[in-house]
Amino acid sequence: MNRKSFDLRFNRNIMAVVATSMSLFYFTGCSSDNEPGKTDDVPQPELSTESYTVKKSDASRIINYVNTGSRTDATASFEMPECPEIPADAKDLNETDEWGGKPNYHWGTPEAGTYYIKAGDKMTDGLNLTGNVTLYIAGELAMSYMNAQNENTIYVLPGGKLTFPSAINPGITVYNYGTIAGNVTIGETAKVYSAVDITECSEFGVNDNAEFYSKGSIIADKVRLNGNTVACAFIAEDEIIFNGKGTMKASYFKAAHIGMNSGNIILDQDGLIDADELNVTDQYARVSVDGDNAVVAARKFSTKNLTWPKLTFAPAVVLDFTEAYLATEKKALNDFEFQVSNDNRVAYVPAAGCHPSYPEGTPDPKPEPPTVTIEKITDIDPLDPDHDHGVISATCITFAGNKAYASYHLRGQGQKGCIEVIEDKGEGLNLNSYMISPDYDFNHLIVDNGNIITVGNHAAKGAFIGSLPVDFEASETVRSDFKVKELTTDEVLTQAGKEGEIKAGYKNAGDGNCVIRQGNLYYVNTYRGYGSLNLDFSKVKGTFHNTTGSSKHIAIANGKAAILSLDTYDSASSSSTVNVYDANDSKFETILNSYSAGVISPVDGKNVVAIDGDNIYACLGKGGLVRLNDGKEFHAGTNGKVPANGMAIDENYVYAAMGSFVFVLNKSDLTEVTHYHAASQKSANYIALHDGKIYVAFGEDGIQVFKLNKK
Repeated sequence: MNRKSFDLRFNRNIMAVVATSMSLFYFTGCSSDNEPGKTDDVPQPELSTESYTVKKSDASRIINYVNTGSRTDATASFEMPECPEIPADAKDLNETDEWGGKPNYHWGTPEAGTYYIKAGDKMTDGLNLTGNVTLYIAGELAMSYMNAQNENTIYVLPGGKLTFPSAINPGITVYNYGTIAGNVTIGETAKVYSAVDITECSEFGVNDNAEFYSKGSIIADKVRLNGNTVACAFIAEDEIIFNGKGTMKASYFKAAHIGMNSGNIILDQDGLIDADELNVTDQYARVSVDGDNAVVAARKFSTKNLTWPKLTFAPAVVLDFTEAYLATEKKALNDFEFQVSNDNRVAYVPAAGCHPSYPEGTPDPKPEPPTVTIEKITDIDPLDPDHDHGVISATCITFAGNKAYASYHLRGQGQKGCIEVIEDKGEGLNLNSYMISPDYDFNHLIVDNGNIITVGNHAAKGAFIGSLPVDFEASETVRSDFKVKELTTDEVLTQAGKEGEIKAGYKNAGDGNCVIRQGNLYYVNTYRGYGSLNLDFSKVKGTFHNTTGSSKHIAIANGKAAILSLDTYDSASSSSTVNVYDANDSKFETILNSYSAGVISPVDGKNVVAIDGDNIYACLGKGGLVRLNDGKEFHAGTNGKVPANGMAIDENYVYAAMGSFVFVLNKSDLTEVTHYHAASQKSANYIALHDGKIYVAFGEDGIQVFKLNKK
């Protein structure tokens, strides 16, 4: 991990050990039976108890994408009724008496009852509906004005026509089997249901809390959708604007300009949004699919934030954008972050009843989509002001039951970190609590026998190993059960005594990088090498193996232990070595195999090693991901230098955390299957698999969780 002014602290640690070792020498009897013949009078670091603070996590920091778009809308399950007949007892609204008056019209305010306008008649009068009026239009009603109170119902019959002067008032329900025309706005709480296309509106709008359903298409110059709407298509010569918090569902949205200012947009299976210009102005606009495939196409796409698209577009939406802009700045499409990578995805939908195929003219059969995609399902932002940490970086993830434990450390100079609890609730993850222990960086952690075992770095102690109960989150108080011990090498420190030099302790190991349980021991990697500890953290003397550069990581599987270490210190890059031992060789005496792994750059990355069957893998930063036993390699990026930090392996795939990417690779030849790209450009450090989910410690981007989709 990062070396954060190691030389200065290493010297300070030596002085601290020397300064305290005399008291340990005179008052502590330190002995070990692990290595007979080793002198017993060398003081070892004491186990200390450190306090820490527990805080509840801010729920606003976590986004479960499965829950970001509601599919609840009042019209989704609506079925258009059959066209009714005019009831026999209905009155002719346009009937005149012998004096030329219209008694049923009642000076524009018809009484409660049932009325009709017969075929061939046209009324241009205004209406003031006071409630419980039902009107059947077989002719034409072109209202000069309209007012309404309470509940009223209008049926536009085949051959009939209703022209609105402006808004359809609250309390009115319209069933349309004929023609609706005018500059139409469906007002709040009004309802319009149509069995046919609506094509004679210059402008068509649906307000908040209104409902609109059509079995056909709506074609107008301008369309504005706020409330709940369902149609086959919305087609506008000029623009379609989505506002409000309603749900808008259709197979086809087509306009020169489409503005997504808000709203929950649902495309039918194989649905299509097609625009010359598509502008997302609000992070809460949503586009999802009632199925597994749809296309959103635009010659020009623009939005205000690089990460908004991962909220806006569901994974089943395939994007086909010719140009992409952040406000007015042109960007590559991959600069934006989506819930699923759009590389190598096929933008295609077949022709439907209300839209052509896309791309138009593409013949069936439908091109095959990718068989495997990786989809982000949860984001956990580390930038909580309660952390009081500055910029912290996620370093590792481990699991116990349905809980994940994530470690963080301070990015850059200084030491400060936290351990956070994430709980899997099935439909999404829950962010529970976190602990802060001042001046401790946490680089790696495991769960063992009801405790979190972690290694890292402390401002004064240097390398340490610590134990924290998994239930530390039980109370929001300052706690005193964080057990910590300094990690040291086998190199003895001496100082002048009354009769010459005396043994004053062991040199500090510099930084704790990795810990793993093997049998009744912990194996640890540090800046100065690797070694074994008893379960009470006491040193197993004579087991510490000094390296010529920082020891980065250890993996144990199939009875073997593979250890990745740098070959040099104090350089921006270093060659590296992987030594393979019998897993039970706790003194690391017999190297079964040794690999010159390659050059690692930068040297302060995670650099995980892994064992899978007979295969040994290593992450070498800009040296890529390599399989050491057969020389297979995977490199990413335009120059092949995206740094490989972490990996995990299952029966089919290798999952690699590389820079701002998460790659899924074929195990057979390390070729890419699919990938995810984060727009933030932060670096993913560590990756772990648990219960069908892929957890990634994404550095300054916190914890991100994915799933693999297979078709």
